[in-house]
Amino acid sequence: MGDFSIIDTFWVFLAAILVFFMNLGFAAVEAGFARSKNTVNILSKNFIVFAVSSIGYLLLGWGLMFGGDNPFIGTKSLFILGSSDNSFYDNTLTSSVPFWGKVFFQMVFCGTAATIVSGAVAERIKYVIMVYDVCQNDNGRKRWAHIFKTCKKYMSHIQDSVFEGELSNVQLTKMQKELEPYIDETQDSVIIFKSRQQRWLDKEFWGKKEDLTSFML
Repeated sequence: MGDFSIIDTFWVFLAAILVFFMNLGFAAVEAGFARSKNTVNILSKNFIVFAVSSIGYLLLGWGLMFGGDNPFIGTKSLFILGSSDNSFYDNTLTSSVPFWGKVFFQMVFCGTAATIVSGAVAERIKYVIMVYDVCQNDNGRKRWAHIFKTCKKYMSHIQDSVFEGELSNVQLTKMQKELEPYIDETQDSVIIFKSRQQRWLDKEFWGKKEDLTSFML
């Protein structure tokens, strides 16, 4: 054990706490940009992302950063949660701050960075359910085959003419453009259910406007 500096330790913990509370700021910003009905989801996401990333950092992150003499990636003591002897890290970064103080300082940056990335896609990834009914007369079978193949490229096939998946707005628009040549608006029914949660769905009609699925809501 080294001789720790109270001032250095206090400063590192203070800086770490300030970075930790950046998550509150990001949560407020993301909730402000999202619709009010998704506020709880955004706040829950921030909490869960920080918790998971912190555990991941304790298990692997610190060891990959500082574990060993390899200049590119750490190879020693990757799972520091299960290690009782951390003297190897006494001189890592600085010897005047306790080991867990240094870990906490680095960990909050990891959690905050993960929160920023996850916040960048808030309300941009949608849960999508697609239901279609394609007329089978004339060239309907060929159109059905093209629609099935295109949907399977973007989503998971659930049953018959039902698909689901998580798509960004860009992916959804791209899929719609690929499907347009094969949808006959006078005969075919293609309905998209979009939601950030499965219980809230925004419905769009890409074929005839008759709603045959209201019982699903």
